[in-house]
Amino acid sequence: MNMSRQPGFESWNKGKGAAVRWLIEHQSYAGDDCLIWPFSRSGGYGNFAVDGERWWAHRYMCQLVNGPPPSPEHEAAHSCGRGLDACVTPRHLDLKTLSENQLDRARHGTNNVFGGKGKLSFL
Repeated sequence: MNMSRQPGFESWNKGKGAAVRWLIEHQSYAGDDCLIWPFSRSGGYGNFAVDGERWWAHRYMCQLVNGPPPSPEHEAAHSCGRGLDACVTPRHLDLKTLSENQLDRARHGTNNVFGGKGKLSFL
């Protein structure tokens, strides 16, 4: 998601590049555990700005390891179900269409039916 037009983006990271450096340094992380984004978050997802454009951290990492999306309809999807916990583990990220990602969310029980904050549970 391109977030470059949201108010306040000018103050993010002030050009220091720590977020991008961190992602590049961790793109070869091969562990199975979730690698949690250590910088700013919005709605649970990690985010940052580079060259005046806001990025979701998981989408940037996904593109680092998988290349650019094949179409504008593709988004970064988490196989671990911990996107809202700011997971950026390269092995947990893949490019999927919205409908494919929604199926994953249903399988993980992380559908965004409660404002994007709650996991579904059945009594």
